[in-house]
Amino acid sequence: MKKIFLIILVLSVVTLGNAFIAFGADYPTKPIKLIVPWATGGVTTFMAHALADHLKPILKEAVLVHNMPGAQGTVGANTVVTSKPDGYTLGSIPIGPVVTQPIFEKTPYVHTDLEPICQFSYLPLFLICGAHTPYKTAQELIEFAKKNPEKVIYHHPGDKTVPYFSLKSFASVQGIKIVKAVPYPGMGKAVMDMIGGHVDAGPASIGEIVPYMEGDKIRLLVFFGKKRWEEFPDVPSSEELGVKALPKIWNGIFAPKGTPKEILDLLERSVREAVFSKGFQGAMKKLRQPIEFLSREEFKKVIEEDVKYFQRMKEGAK
Repeated sequence: MKKIFLIILVLSVVTLGNAFIAFGADYPTKPIKLIVPWATGGVTTFMAHALADHLKPILKEAVLVHNMPGAQGTVGANTVVTSKPDGYTLGSIPIGPVVTQPIFEKTPYVHTDLEPICQFSYLPLFLICGAHTPYKTAQELIEFAKKNPEKVIYHHPGDKTVPYFSLKSFASVQGIKIVKAVPYPGMGKAVMDMIGGHVDAGPASIGEIVPYMEGDKIRLLVFFGKKRWEEFPDVPSSEELGVKALPKIWNGIFAPKGTPKEILDLLERSVREAVFSKGFQGAMKKLRQPIEFLSREEFKKVIEEDVKYFQRMKEGAK
């Protein structure tokens, strides 16, 4: 009897193993949903569409981008977390919804509920102002804001985001009081309102800025980084002005926790191939958006380092 039971058990395991291998080998057999946790129109959406377009011929299935904004990106991120871990729902998600929001806010998930696949880019961040404002340099903004703190209206994408922390750090070091600050669901809408004269200054990523570089609609005042960015060598870095740069606003591809390793491996290889294709590189060049690919293991290390950084920041604020 024991012998028969053991034979049945072994056959069951072999059958399940073969079924799993077949499942992994057949993947994908239907379109893949790629969730972007922001409203349409921003640079993260453009990057996701570019990546999806170049993944299609590699995976032999469509990759469909779905924008799911809300709660500073956590609605879309949580949708990925709670999806079936079968490789058919992924997220193109930046640092905020993965790292900072779960640390500083009460979210229904933590960063380990998302399975990193790879990083493929990051968002160079600037402090910008509208052409309607009287200041043309960072120093002019500093001097004006010190004398007229209630006249400057700042924008930001949420008070627990890297852009907001960068703005606060700049203001703190320079002795500026942020009296009026307007949160936006995405930096793209904030830039549009700045061009319309509704807000004066605030952080924005390079992808949100590029369409308005001509015609002096906006001005670049500070690049948030250790040194000046080669694309705009005349713009001072934040560290030149005594403001330490925060972790990068990386953008990565994530799957729900529990997604089989075979699928994660396939997706990592596929995204790598897409990212280094001429077509994708050309699309990113038009956005002036840098490509920075990190493997799953490399990306995991960066995420853990960033989690520790913001946990220390939270502890220091108490």
